[in-house]
Amino acid sequence: MPYPFLPQPNEYERNWCFWRNGFTIKEIETIVEIGEQKGISRATVSDENNAPNVRQSHVSWIDVSDETKWIYEKLSPIVTELNNEYFGFNLWGFQEDLQYTVYDASRGSEHYDWHVDSNVKNGIARRLSIVMQLSHPHEYEGGELWLHNVTESVMQKEQGIIFAFPSYMLHRVTPVTKGVRRSLVAWVTGFE
Repeated sequence: MPYPFLPQPNEYERNWCFWRNGFTIKEIETIVEIGEQKGISRATVSDENNAPNVRQSHVSWIDVSDETKWIYEKLSPIVTELNNEYFGFNLWGFQEDLQYTVYDASRGSEHYDWHVDSNVKNGIARRLSIVMQLSHPHEYEGGELWLHNVTESVMQKEQGIIFAFPSYMLHRVTPVTKGVRRSLVAWVTGFE
């Protein structure tokens, strides 16, 4: 039986993959509702003096609760399958809440410039970054997810598509010039 994910075809850049149809449209709409209800605030970066140049977006955090555990339960086997088939990291799990992210052009060209997600706490590091597209591509312009290794690659816009890549990989979201881009971001931790 074929897997519902595809690796990047160029073997010199084989460092990301994606999964389709892991969540239904109704489930995606529910995630958006939950994310909006959690109280969205301006996203921050470690260097707050340079924050507007690096990142302009808004986020809320989706913790594990009776209302939200189904999201984690649906995402976990997808992440496990992608990791086992493609990356082979020694993963521990979700140590951080899921991040619901909003890039809204009405707030002025929101974006997130080139960065990595690597982070180490108590010997446990972010190993795998997961980005799920919640918006339909017709809901916004700009807002492309770019990954950079040997060359730069633009990820396709498709509602519900889940991208996975190593957390040490450079990536960015280009400015949203029209409409609103929503995504769900997760970091899967593992041992150093």
